[in-house]
Amino acid sequence: REVKGVVTWTQICSPNTPRPRSSHQAVAHKHHLYITGGEFTSPSQMQFYHHRDFWRLDFATFCWEELKTVGGPSPRSGHRAVL
Repeated sequence: REVKGVVTWTQICSPNTPRPRSSHQAVAHKHHLYITGGEFTSPSQMQFYHHRDFWRLDFATFCWEELKTVGGPSPRSGHRAVL
């Protein structure tokens, strides 16, 4: 967030958020950020979980919404996305 030329970070608390992940893909379009896929790795790096969910962040409210889809790709990480 920028106020009078100074950029600051602000923690956003949203009651509904995607689970922690890495190697996901994110695409910003108009007033939203979309994320899909990615993986969660346990601290010991012995367990992995690949996501197949699809989320949207509203830049006006900073609220997340999970978008339910039918079909779609299998769980994955390290993939690419374009708009």
